[in-house]
Amino acid sequence: MRSLGESSEAWNSATERRLDAMAKDLQNLLHSNAKSEEACAEKFGSFAVTLSKFADEATNRGTIRTILTTLNFSQIKARQNEIPKAHQNTFEWIFNESLEGNLSKWLHPCSDGVFWITGKPGSGKSTLMKLLSGDQRTLLLAKSWVGPKPLVVASHFFWNAGKPLQKSQEGLLRTLLFQILVQCPEVIPEVCSERYANPLQDIEPWGVEELSRAFSRIQQIQELPCRVLMLVDGLDEYSGDVKELTTFLHAVAKSSEIRVCCASRAWPEFSKAFGSGTWKVQVHQLTKADIRSYIEDHLGQHDAFAKLHSKDESSTKAFMETIAEKAEGVLFWVFLVIKSILRGLDNLDDIGTLRRRLDELPSDLNAFFERMMDSIENVYKQEAHTAFLLLLCAKAPLPVDVLLALDQLDRRNKKGIPGLFDAGLFNEALAPYLNIPNFDAKSLADRTTNEGLQKQDQIVARCRDLIQLSRAVKTSRAYAGPHIGFIHRTVVDFLEERGALKRLESLLPHSPRLLLAAAYTLLLGSLQRIDEENSKVPNDPFEIILRIFYQIQEATTEEVAADGVLFCRLTRTIDKREMVLLRGGLSEREAEQLLSLCANLEAKLISGCEFLD
Repeated sequence: MRSLGESSEAWNSATERRLDAMAKDLQNLLHSNAKSEEACAEKFGSFAVTLSKFADEATNRGTIRTILTTLNFSQIKARQNEIPKAHQNTFEWIFNESLEGNLSKWLHPCSDGVFWITGKPGSGKSTLMKLLSGDQRTLLLAKSWVGPKPLVVASHFFWNAGKPLQKSQEGLLRTLLFQILVQCPEVIPEVCSERYANPLQDIEPWGVEELSRAFSRIQQIQELPCRVLMLVDGLDEYSGDVKELTTFLHAVAKSSEIRVCCASRAWPEFSKAFGSGTWKVQVHQLTKADIRSYIEDHLGQHDAFAKLHSKDESSTKAFMETIAEKAEGVLFWVFLVIKSILRGLDNLDDIGTLRRRLDELPSDLNAFFERMMDSIENVYKQEAHTAFLLLLCAKAPLPVDVLLALDQLDRRNKKGIPGLFDAGLFNEALAPYLNIPNFDAKSLADRTTNEGLQKQDQIVARCRDLIQLSRAVKTSRAYAGPHIGFIHRTVVDFLEERGALKRLESLLPHSPRLLLAAAYTLLLGSLQRIDEENSKVPNDPFEIILRIFYQIQEATTEEVAADGVLFCRLTRTIDKREMVLLRGGLSEREAEQLLSLCANLEAKLISGCEFLD
């Protein structure tokens, strides 16, 4: 239901802007000095057409809102929100008009083609794209191209470690279409003509072919009511055919109404597609001043470094310059190094000790990560490795409450309760929805309130800076509250390339996917109490159930066979109308989606379980 609210909120904001624009247009018409009655009539006629379209939208508000809602999805901004903001006064060069291949010239009315941002892993490409998507200077640079029309900045950030919609063509098209159409709803009757003419079609999911057709219609509109700046980040994280993706971006960029800026690593296929063009920047070649600024700001704020600087300014300056030179344009490497240096300053290291500390740090990111993994204390390794493995399996940041739920499961097992998925856990999870006795739902809610802060600090400290703490966006369907996630995409690459998933799996007593599903199942039964205790935005049971089902779907038949009895019970129980509707919490569309998921998974569960009761 929240996706419906988000779509309505975005549309309402766009409607207010359009009403303001129409009011200004009308005022200008009333005060215009048209030289002839014919010219005056033409202007009023054009305004009447605009007003008529607006009235038609109001009449069909429900249909338009439904179309927008079906395009929206819970992770539509998740990756973008996870990317850190640019450090103060960094990446300013992108707005510099003297820069070769600069953004300002590319946004000139006479320019065309794709603007390609590339660079080394960890150089800050995604951070730069996030800056461009939200900085007012982007709008100012585009002013000469945009003219009197509004500018729609439509952005998509691919995420290979995320859910399917975060790395696929379907996710790209749905994200871009939603952002464009919510700002320019007057084109929906033309772009989504079949769904607009037949509202019953809205119950059908969007397919890639239909999405592609809708986007093509946007490209074919001769006079769009807006100009569109498309920002597509992480092309190297796309899961489909790269050639098709680059061809699509080039085709879109041919429209005079749309500009395309994309970012990726310098893979051969992207260099071939965009490297010969005029409009490109290599981020790692332009960030030396940014790196110096970051180093000076973070070290300069530490009292111990300030004292060292006052005693020997030349040595501290040389030390900071050594860091900047050794970075070779990789901002993320600097981020990790500064964390280590700050720990040394906390220990009152002198400048000589700081130099030795820096010399010991590898300049290669993978070697750096290996060192960080090795530095995890033995007593913490099981917990840290479990966190890494669960994050790799979840393909999304995990609520800290899930880790608390896993702790509770561990205590249950130590008390001798047989099986990971027993009847007690099952009853706890479903009691709030099925009116059956609730054995211990309050326990997790109490622990979430009392131990959440302690747990999040523990897990971040024990994982040696490889993960970070974040908070879910309150307007999304995501679980509210603090989350943990990998600190950078390069960490995911490192763990996957070294076969960490299989190696770490061997250290766990159960499949990590089943552990996750069990933790989410326990969390499901505590949602209401957690919300009441913490006064949070109400959490979404539907979202939690989808996460449970996702883990079941990803698990192998052998994994389900080991501990799958509860899943059989859970899906059979959810496959009831009263459970699906969750006491009015779900729309009919969501109910149908959940029923379909149940049907698809039941065969897998039955084949995996040795018996059903």
